[in-house]
Amino acid sequence: MNFRIRPAWVPSLLVVCSVALSPLMAWAERPTAPHLLPRDTLAYFRIHDVPELKKLFQETTAGKLAADEQIRPLLGQLWASATEAFQPIEDELGLSLDELTQVPQGEFCVALVAPDQGRPALVMLLDVADKREAADKLLERADRAMTDSGAVKTVETHREVELRVYQFAGDAGGQVVQFEREGLIAMVTNLELAKAVLDVWDGQREDAQTLADNRKFTAIMKRSAGTREERPQLAWYVDPLELARRAGRGNFSFQAVLALFDPLGLDGLQAVGGSVILGSEEFDSIVHLHVSLATPREGVLDVLAMQSGDTTPEAWVPRDAASYMTMHWDLEQSYAAIEEVYDLVRGEGEWGTMVQQQVSDRLGTDLRNNLVGAMRGRISMLTWMEKPARLNSQSRIIGMQLKDPAAFRATLDDIMNKFADNWDKRSYGGQAYFALRVPEGGPRGPGANGSGDRRPLMRDPELLVAVQDDYVLLSDSTKLLEHVIQTRSNPSNSLADELEFKLVASKIKRHAGGEKPGMIYFDRPEEGMRLLYDLVTGDATRQRLGQAAESNGFFQALNNALNDNPLPPFHQIARYLAPRGGMVINDSTGIHYTMFGMRRETK
Repeated sequence: MNFRIRPAWVPSLLVVCSVALSPLMAWAERPTAPHLLPRDTLAYFRIHDVPELKKLFQETTAGKLAADEQIRPLLGQLWASATEAFQPIEDELGLSLDELTQVPQGEFCVALVAPDQGRPALVMLLDVADKREAADKLLERADRAMTDSGAVKTVETHREVELRVYQFAGDAGGQVVQFEREGLIAMVTNLELAKAVLDVWDGQREDAQTLADNRKFTAIMKRSAGTREERPQLAWYVDPLELARRAGRGNFSFQAVLALFDPLGLDGLQAVGGSVILGSEEFDSIVHLHVSLATPREGVLDVLAMQSGDTTPEAWVPRDAASYMTMHWDLEQSYAAIEEVYDLVRGEGEWGTMVQQQVSDRLGTDLRNNLVGAMRGRISMLTWMEKPARLNSQSRIIGMQLKDPAAFRATLDDIMNKFADNWDKRSYGGQAYFALRVPEGGPRGPGANGSGDRRPLMRDPELLVAVQDDYVLLSDSTKLLEHVIQTRSNPSNSLADELEFKLVASKIKRHAGGEKPGMIYFDRPEEGMRLLYDLVTGDATRQRLGQAAESNGFFQALNNALNDNPLPPFHQIARYLAPRGGMVINDSTGIHYTMFGMRRETK
């Protein structure tokens, strides 16, 4: 790839990036980034208004939790420690951490422009409004860093704006152009592009098309608006294939790889983008991700065979699940697409030969007909927090719906009989299942007491297989599998009857409109936070934290903050945490993922 960022000016660019990403009033009326950047902007990240982002974050449940009177002192002490650790950088920049985070005063955007000719160029735009004095200190530091590294600085004027041009020597030498206008600081790695941005700003290029005229971009942004057309606070966009083609010009090896994209069907990947929305009238937050795909899908993209179907939790899914996901997928279509692509690369019939030798012969059963072909296409996964709290307390079960459970049981029995030395057959509540045999002593790792036993901080994961009703279940926890078996015997304990799930499911249905999701997702952040809380307050964790604090400044600051500001009872934290939901829709435009967090009113 031709695009190169010079080491000498990377620090100065990162300073501007890091400043912009600290949450902070749109300042002056001017064209926004999508109306300034050229149409051939192929990668883009933008915060609409940094102060607005900070304000809206404070209104979310996470922001309210951080502002809780029992949590704020802990976070305040950690911030003070961060400020102290920042002191060497403060001495270099002439700005404290607090001053640095106050510099952004409006829009921030970083983009990669790849014109038809020439190398890709980086563009960064940052509104600083009335924080010019602090911003000037950063620019002075950037000026010194680039000139000290050998860049030749020249100054010229375009459209009555002073352009400071830093030219680096050598065949691969690049340039950085910096200018300020109406409270906006811009850094561009191409002089002609910097001038073009100013021309568009002044309306001097009437025939110029901007990113806002790019149909790929606008289609994704339209799909990424709020449920009531709320404006996203963060948005991003990438045209990966076009970016790769243009960035790889002149690199024959890279072009050879790109030549495979068409026969493999990868040229159907048009663009990827999304958004984050805070302050929605209905939700705490909304996240969108859209993968724009051509129609019809061919080759590799034909593997994406998501379908729609029933998303009601199965009777065996317990109501205290930490999260639950279910989707419908045409596994046989995906298998056929993988086979076609593999044979295209390796030669006709190579997939079948490889599968027969590496899988079917070893298992003693035909992979395609007896395993893949045995699946109906619905796949569900749940997570559950196994007690007591350990670093890997989150246990999982994956369930795959079967066409003929009896036939699959026979296939599974044949496989297990072939590997009888490696698997134990067990039973719980009348339900048979298989457990992978673990060598005596089990997996161990370094423990808190230095004995080599990693308990109590880690549990020993397992591998279990069961056929229950018309599902084959795979789990990494005996406790979870037994919990699922108990739930199946008492369906009233299923997640399907849980009020929080019903609420999230109703919101998913409204989000989807008339479309049918191919996948839905339900999550309780409270369960993950409870695990973290139990770990942080547990004796074993505090002991190890104290040991780590003896030789590490970060852990010392954390340990001191927790000693000085004990966490409140967990119920004080849990009242801020509301369930989340998500869905995936597979349609003619591509695949669209939406995730949202519910609001929880606190008093």
